[in-house]
Amino acid sequence: MFNSLQTLIKKQASRLLPAGAVTAVLAGSLFVGTAGIIGLGTGYNYGGTACTSANVSAAPASPSVVGVASVVLTATATGCGHPEFQFYTQVPGSSFTAVGAYIPWNGTSTNTVTWATASLAPGIYGIGVWARNSGSTAAYEAFAIGTYTLTGNCNVATIADSANPSAPGAAVTWTASASGCPGAIFKWWALGPGSSTWVMIQDYKATGSNTYAWAAGLTTLSTQGIYQIGVWAKQTGSPMAYDTYAIATHVLLANCPTAAISAAPGSPTASGTVTITATAAGCTGALFEFWVLSPGGGWVSQGAFSATATLSFDATAAARGQYRFGVWVKDPKSANTYDSYAIITYYVGS
Repeated sequence: MFNSLQTLIKKQASRLLPAGAVTAVLAGSLFVGTAGIIGLGTGYNYGGTACTSANVSAAPASPSVVGVASVVLTATATGCGHPEFQFYTQVPGSSFTAVGAYIPWNGTSTNTVTWATASLAPGIYGIGVWARNSGSTAAYEAFAIGTYTLTGNCNVATIADSANPSAPGAAVTWTASASGCPGAIFKWWALGPGSSTWVMIQDYKATGSNTYAWAAGLTTLSTQGIYQIGVWAKQTGSPMAYDTYAIATHVLLANCPTAAISAAPGSPTASGTVTITATAAGCTGALFEFWVLSPGGGWVSQGAFSATATLSFDATAAARGQYRFGVWVKDPKSANTYDSYAIITYYVGS
């Protein structure tokens, strides 16, 4: 009975295969596939030339965020009419290991394998494939290798600004960083003074830009006060709205913080004009209001704020004794009574 089955199989196969080819394979490796096609298990020699090159690709494409359920590896080969493939993967720091045995050519090429990646750690993995023409006795005739990167989720985000506090009319740049994710992208938010609503000021960019620039023209028009600047960070390709975030406080305030005052000639003097000069280093367009405290009296303003940075004092007509000269300084955009002040002591007399 068994001999009769062998004879029948050989007769049927000889109608589809080259003369003499059937003798190179066991009859038990034959099976019937799609109607009209007889497929053969791995190792059947169909004849033809050896594979000359191979290629391996992956979907989804590298990189992927760690946790992706699976990656489909696809192989192709040239130079051979009936290629069969054996796939390999490599854990970082280890050797390549086979993902199953050679996949038989069964009437058409089965050239994919599903690589389970859900439990893998972040890192750069190797992917590879061996290719050979069906029936070849070689371990492989061609091969290809590549890499596949699994990236981690961002776990810590930080924000740094170029100047804080800053004044209206001055540009400010914030820079974000994130750890645990080499391809982080960022989305920027702002909460204005007195507001309870966060406003998105810059969306995620494909380029992964990690800065937001508040232009000088915009700071001039913006309300002075305390701002909250926030950033969302996530790994490129992450399906999450964000992986992590950070918030920083920024003060936008027109301010002249460095008032100073001097007198010429120096103290003491008995007569003549004493010139009191005020300065406000680093403050463009500063306004000044001078004050005088006479011996036994109280502080008296010498006029409203103005851009005039000097005060003339007549020592000849002044009572003898100890005087104090003071100045208030503020930025022209400042809402403060004054931003800073300075006082000096001066003696009139011999």
